[in-house]
Amino acid sequence: MNQLANADSPDCLSPMRSWLALVWLLGFVWLFFSQSLPIADVSRIGFVWRAPFSMLDVIDPPEIENLSTIFENPVQPGFHTLPSRWDLILVFALIWGAIWGWGRTVLTGLITATWDLNRAECFLFASACGVAVVTFATLGTGLAGWGDPWFLIPFLSLGIVCGLTCEFRVHQNQTSNKNHADGGAISFRMPIYGMSCLVVIVPIVLLMALASMIPPIEFDAREYHLQGPKEYFLAGKIDYLPHNVYTCFPFLTEMLTFLAMTVCGEWFRGALAGQFVLMGFAPLTALGIFCLCRRWHSDVAGWLGSLAYLTQPWTWQISTIPFAEGGLSFFVMATCLACVIAVSTERSKTTGERNKATGTWFLVGLCSGCAFGCKYPGIIWAVIPAMVVIGIRTKLAVQSAPNDQTDGKMQSLWMHRSLVFLMGLVLTTGPWLLKNTLQTGNPVYPLLWSVFGGSDWDAELHERWRNGHRPDGYEIDSLFRHAGQIVLTGNWLSPLLFGFAPLTLLLFWRDVRVRWLWIYVAGYFLLWWWLTHRIDRFWLPVVPVLCVLAGMATATLCRGPQKRVVVAVLILSVVYSYGLVTSPLMTYAPHLADLETERQRAEYANSPALFHLNRQLAVDDAKVLFVGDAALFEVRFPYAYNTVFNHSLLERYTSSGIDTNGEFRLLDRNEILLNLEEEGFTHVVVNWREIRRYLNTYGFSEFVTRDRLRQLVDLGVLHEPERIADATESEIYRINIGQSVGN
Repeated sequence: MNQLANADSPDCLSPMRSWLALVWLLGFVWLFFSQSLPIADVSRIGFVWRAPFSMLDVIDPPEIENLSTIFENPVQPGFHTLPSRWDLILVFALIWGAIWGWGRTVLTGLITATWDLNRAECFLFASACGVAVVTFATLGTGLAGWGDPWFLIPFLSLGIVCGLTCEFRVHQNQTSNKNHADGGAISFRMPIYGMSCLVVIVPIVLLMALASMIPPIEFDAREYHLQGPKEYFLAGKIDYLPHNVYTCFPFLTEMLTFLAMTVCGEWFRGALAGQFVLMGFAPLTALGIFCLCRRWHSDVAGWLGSLAYLTQPWTWQISTIPFAEGGLSFFVMATCLACVIAVSTERSKTTGERNKATGTWFLVGLCSGCAFGCKYPGIIWAVIPAMVVIGIRTKLAVQSAPNDQTDGKMQSLWMHRSLVFLMGLVLTTGPWLLKNTLQTGNPVYPLLWSVFGGSDWDAELHERWRNGHRPDGYEIDSLFRHAGQIVLTGNWLSPLLFGFAPLTLLLFWRDVRVRWLWIYVAGYFLLWWWLTHRIDRFWLPVVPVLCVLAGMATATLCRGPQKRVVVAVLILSVVYSYGLVTSPLMTYAPHLADLETERQRAEYANSPALFHLNRQLAVDDAKVLFVGDAALFEVRFPYAYNTVFNHSLLERYTSSGIDTNGEFRLLDRNEILLNLEEEGFTHVVVNWREIRRYLNTYGFSEFVTRDRLRQLVDLGVLHEPERIADATESEIYRINIGQSVGN
C-alpha cells in the first residue's frame, strides 16, 4: 500500500502533538454540543438522550392520530407494511445489478495487468462505469421514444448476465491476473474495528433505505427531480420541457428515476423505487472513502472514514431525498480515487507499463464527466481539478527525467494523457451537451445565455435567474459566517467531520498529498461562497474528501494514549447522529409507514389544495392550468404549469403583449377561450401564497395579479373563484367551456 510515510512514526504521535490533538478534539466537541440546532432551536445534546427512544419508535412506531378523519383507508405503521415494498426492492436489485454488470463488462475491456486495482476498487469503478452505461442507454432510448419496459428490462437483465460472465472469467484466470486477485477481499487485519464499524453502519444504511422509500415532501424534489422524470414517463419519451427550465440541466441521477418508473410501469411507485436506487450512492461513496484511506493509511482508517460519512446527517438528507448531490458526491470521490490510482500506477511501473497504465486516466475522465452529468457544478468540483492533476503530474514527470530526454517529452505526455482523459470526459458529458444544443441551441442551457443564447429565454428571464442564483454579497463577515455554518452551526452536521479532519494538518503536515486535499477543500469552499447562492447542500460533494482526512486522523489517534477519549467521542457522535436522523426533524414519516397512507399524508402536508383537487378533479375529465404552483409531482390529473424561471402560460394564452403605455393587453374573450379550449383546459388554479413568496425572492411575472384574474372573470372567461378546503390562499376558477363562439 502507498501509505503515509509518517503515519506510524514516533514523531506523528509525539506527546506535544497528542496533547494538541486532544485539546482540539475536546474543545470542538464541547463547542459543537453547546450549540442549538438552528432549524428547531433545540439543544443538540438532547438528541443524544433521546436516541434510544427514537430507535424504539422506529422498531415499534406509535400510532398516528386523526388518520381516519382525513385520509381514505389509512393503515397504521408497523412491520406489517414491509410486504408493500417488495416491488421497490426488486427494482433496486435489478437496476443496481445491471449497473454493476454492464460496468464490470466495460471495466474488463479496459483493465490491464498493469492497473493497480484490488477487488473493492474494481467493484467501485465497475459501478461508476455501469452508471454511465445505464443512464446513457436510458437517455438514448427515452429520446428515441423507446422507453418501454419490454425493451429496458431485457437490457438490464443482459447486463447482469454479462457482468457475471466477466466475473467468472476473471476468477478462472486468477493465476495470470494476480494484480486483480491480490487484496481481493476487504482485509480484516483489525477485526474489532471492522466489526464495530459494521455494527454502526449496517443499521443506519437499512434505516436510510426505508426512509428513501417514503413519498417526498421537499420542494425541489417535487418540482423537478421527480417531476421531470414523471413528465417524461407520461409522455412516453424524453423531450424538451419549455415550461420547466430545470429539466434542461444534466439529468444523470434523474435518468435512474425515469428508468425505475419505466420498469415499474407506474410513475408514483417508480419514483419511490428511484429514490431507493439513488440511495445506493451513499454506501458506494463510503466504499470510495474506504479504498482511498486504505491506500494512504490503513484498513482502520478506511472503516472509520466510511463510518464518518454514513453517520453524517447530511448524508442521510441527500440519500433519502432524490437530490443530485448523492450521485455528485460519489463521482467526486471516484474522480479523486481514480486520480490517486493513476498517479500511483504510473509511479510504480516501468516505462513500457506506464504507457499501458495511462488508460487509468480514461477512468478519471469518465468519473469527472459523470460528476458533470449529475449537475453543472461538477465541471468545477471534478473536471477542472482532474485536469490540474494531469498538468501537475506531467510537469513533475518531465522534471524528474534526464535532461537529454526532456525534449518533446512534456508535450507528448500531456497530449497522451489529455487525449485519454478527454475520451472518457466526452463520452460522459457529450450526450448532455448535445441534447441541450439540439433542443435549445445552448449546450449549457440556461447558463451562458449571453454567449450561446437559447430558445424560450430572454433578458427578463436571464435577469430573474441571476437574481435567484447569485450570492448575497461578498462582505468578509459573510465569508466567516458561512464558514462557521459549514463547520459548526449548520443543521445536519456531525462532530466527526471537523472534529478529526483538521487534525491531519497536525499529524501529517509534511505529507504533500494531505496538503493537496486541503487545498482542494479550501478552494471548494471559496468557489462555493463566490459562485453559488450558498445553499448548504451545494458544498456536500466535498464531504467524502473530508471523511478521508477524518478517517486517517482518527485511526492515527487510536494508536496513542488518547485512544479511550477518541472512542468516547466516536460513540457520542454516532449516538447523536442516530438520535437526529430518526427524529421527526429529518424523517417526517415513520420508517415502517404504509406507503399509500403516506402518499396521502405527503400530499396533504405539501399542499392541502392539491390533496383536495386530486379527489375533486381526478374523477372528472379535467385539465388544470396551474399559476404559481410548480411543485406538482403529486397531481393525478392532466395539468400544465410553468416554473418561476419560465414564461407565464397564463400570459401566453390570454395576453397580446404590452401596449405603448407599458400596460398588458388582454386578447378578446373568444380568442382567450379558443386558446384555452385548444389546450383542453377546464380549470385555472392560482396559488397566491407561492406567488407572494416568489415576489419576495426571485420575482414573478408582472402579468399575474388579482386584478388580472378579476378582468378574466368580468370578461366571462372564468367563473367566480372558489376557495379550496384547507387552502385559504389557493383559488380555483372554472373556465367557460364551449362559450368561445357567438357569445
